[in-house]
Amino acid sequence: MSSVPIIKSNKRLASNGLVSTRLVRVELAGKRLASTSDVPAEFFRKLKPAPESRHANSAPKTSEPGVGRTLDPAVICHELDSQGIVHVTSGKFQKSSLCSTLGLLPRDIRKLDGTLKDQLPIILVRDSAVLVNMEHIRAIIKHDGVILFECLELEQRLKQHDFLLHLQNRLKQEEPSTTQMPFEFTVLETILQRTMYDLQEEFDFMQPEVEDHLSALENIVHWERLKVLLVCKKRVALFNERVNNIRHCLKELLESDSDMADMYLSEKHAAKTHDRPAYQHEEMELLLESYLQMAEEIASRTQILISHMTSTEDIINIALVGQRNELVLLDLRLGIGTFAASIGGFGASVLGMNLHTGYEQSPYAFWMVVGTLVSVASTSFVLVWRRMLRLIHRK
Repeated sequence: MSSVPIIKSNKRLASNGLVSTRLVRVELAGKRLASTSDVPAEFFRKLKPAPESRHANSAPKTSEPGVGRTLDPAVICHELDSQGIVHVTSGKFQKSSLCSTLGLLPRDIRKLDGTLKDQLPIILVRDSAVLVNMEHIRAIIKHDGVILFECLELEQRLKQHDFLLHLQNRLKQEEPSTTQMPFEFTVLETILQRTMYDLQEEFDFMQPEVEDHLSALENIVHWERLKVLLVCKKRVALFNERVNNIRHCLKELLESDSDMADMYLSEKHAAKTHDRPAYQHEEMELLLESYLQMAEEIASRTQILISHMTSTEDIINIALVGQRNELVLLDLRLGIGTFAASIGGFGASVLGMNLHTGYEQSPYAFWMVVGTLVSVASTSFVLVWRRMLRLIHRK
């Protein structure tokens, strides 16, 4: 029997003070689910889907043997309008239908496909839509709605459904006014806000664990703790790479004035024109710069943590080098002692032959020979040892 995911929720106010976000932590035994029916029902409790979107299930089908059920591959998505009403929940959208309706290219849809892993964060601006891929959130933002792509990983799917509820609540709480941000700005800000919040939460969870391992290594250097340090270093390096990819994505968009001007989808739809001046994008520029600064802060803290790990590694290497040098000196002492003892053994072997030398009857011959051999061995040991020390200090 498969284990049931354990879900813990925690609420806090978002930065704009309008809505609350929930923190979802999942402990699971399996990594994948075959369909959205395995997702807990409470995620859909607040969703009231309307009739299906015109994008869903619109491709022709075939029954030829050896061919899939549909001629056109489909992706599982959710669709919301500007009022926060969910029109499609976990519906199948045909890629060709999305491309023809929104004026996109097939490669644009591939950048948002939830079945593909390790995709770089992107924000692509098209004539009638903005394509966003940030961590577990993949969305097509229109002037009057948003399409969210679903992933196959259970943990990411749970985060996506939690984000869907958060976005729905925010859109429903938006009050029409002359100073209200355009719909596409609200959705993009919500995506960036949730992405930065998840990164900050992951870093806050990871930092104490890494620092505890570093403190333990400062006291006792053990090979098991070194293995844990290696795992932590890889984990922090992957996290730092993800943050840097998001920074690069935001910087690249900020460097393109024309793309920022084209992101005013509601204005283009209302005016039926695309000739907005490229320099008129102050609101979008301020929005992107604020979240770029958040990403810079997270990246800076991550670099500090990496520098602490590097410093600890240097200290460990110095300690290990010192221990290795002590072992080398011990081996040299034993080698020099063996050499000195072999000199004494050579004299003993010469005098131990069955030859008559005339000293056999002398009462002092034994002590003279022993004293001479010990003196020669000791002198050899001292001379070689001093020579070795001079060579070491010279280097």
